Amino acid sequence: MNWDAIATVAEVASAIAVVVSLIYLALQVRQNTVAQQGSTHHQFLSTQTTANQLIGGSAEVCELIEKANEDFASITSAERFRLLFIYYDHFNQWEFAFDSRENALMGPNVWNKIDSGYALVAELTPSFRDTWAIIKGSFPHEFGEHVDNVIAENKMSRLGNDENAI
Repeated sequence: MNWDAIATVAEVASAIAVVVSLIYLALQVRQNTVAQQGSTHHQFLSTQTTANQLIGGSAEVCELIEKANEDFASITSAERFRLLFIYYDHFNQWEFAFDSRENALMGPNVWNKIDSGYALVAELTPSFRDTWAIIKGSFPHEFGEHVDNVIAENKMSRLGNDENAI
């Protein structure tokens, strides 16, 4: 056999090995991405469940939210302080999901579900919006813009659905 033929066969075999290695590497990266997204979603749900239990598991907290929804200015300083901490946890969770989506650690379907859920909370809960106005400066600008846009879109929707709106 001729040395040129042996070299050509070796080059072809090397090229095939490189392609197979790249395909394997791409599959491993994809599997890792799926695993990371699953882990991120699980972490979000675990923390969100705890935050939701704080509200749903306490009649006192529910009454505070109801009172604040009716007239935020009427709640005491102590009640406002408590409400700020309760809602701060929820805004932190929303920001965690926002950042996870931005860093491709959360798939678009999961992000849309979470974002829609928080948009609904913002639409239906005046005290959530009132609290955001107080604490939004403690969050990154990009996230703050997102929340402000969600609240503004909800406001336009509420005005559009109001029979008395001009």
